[in-house]
Amino acid sequence: MSLNKDFFLTLIGQGGVGKSSLCGVFLKDRFSTSYNPTEEEFYRQTIKIQNKIVNLFISDVKASGDSLSETILKSQGLMFVYDISNKESYDEVCKLYRKIIDSKSCEFITKILIGNKCDLVDNREVSFEIGMRTAAEWGCKFIEVSAKNNDKVILAFTECAFAFIKSAEENTETRSSFCERACCIL
Repeated sequence: MSLNKDFFLTLIGQGGVGKSSLCGVFLKDRFSTSYNPTEEEFYRQTIKIQNKIVNLFISDVKASGDSLSETILKSQGLMFVYDISNKESYDEVCKLYRKIIDSKSCEFITKILIGNKCDLVDNREVSFEIGMRTAAEWGCKFIEVSAKNNDKVILAFTECAFAFIKSAEENTETRSSFCERACCIL
């Protein structure tokens, strides 16, 4: 089956965790050493996975525990990003996860937990095991990456796209009937 789908993916996390850097490395194979706080940026990338075309529409949003943007609420995929050398960023992404999951009406969401800055292993404040346990509780994949060293960045995005493809293929009929019955328009 040939799939040509649009997939809306949002990167969520505290400022400074490297969401924009992950996008820069994935889209342009470029890491910037300067930090420019992002309010909301949008990107598009077409990728091919197992002979299937996926148009990734990526939004990089600054999210806080107090508010959720419309972009987040409309996303089909959520990439929760924290900095392994900053426990506060992990705590914040957990708060955001709970708030978003409580706000979304449809259960068919692709999720992935990303521990960024794994190159800062000497400054680690969040263990790999905590990331794995959190992802297991959330029912999603967990990957530690380094945008700076371009370590597993492409893997993180392709895993998310692959999970979307799998979900689209397995749940086409289920998703339609479930959403007709239970999803509300936000």
